Amino acid sequence: MLPALKGKEDRDIANEANRDRRIIVALDNDFKDIQVKAGVIKLTADRTDEGCLIKIFQAFWKSGYRGKAKNRRTYLTNDGVRITNGEEFVHKWQPHPCGHHN
Repeated sequence: MLPALKGKEDRDIANEANRDRRIIVALDNDFKDIQVKAGVIKLTADRTDEGCLIKIFQAFWKSGYRGKAKNRRTYLTNDGVRITNGEEFVHKWQPHPCGHHN
């Protein structure tokens, strides 16, 4: 996050992202009803711990599916990746990025 945006409202952050054509990485329901032109990657609340959350994000980043996230909404969960806003794309983790999951 840009230091100047710390503590700002979601709408202000979205305006900056739109101006600079940046994708926003958000937790849970942040940016739910706000348009972000370059897209939003949402890390959902069903994660078990911060270390696993980071591994899930890294797995997505290395997956080859990043390009599909551009200008769309992407949900990263314990189950996998779901990309919406257009033709829906779903990918289940196999194997799971965190070794302690099935």
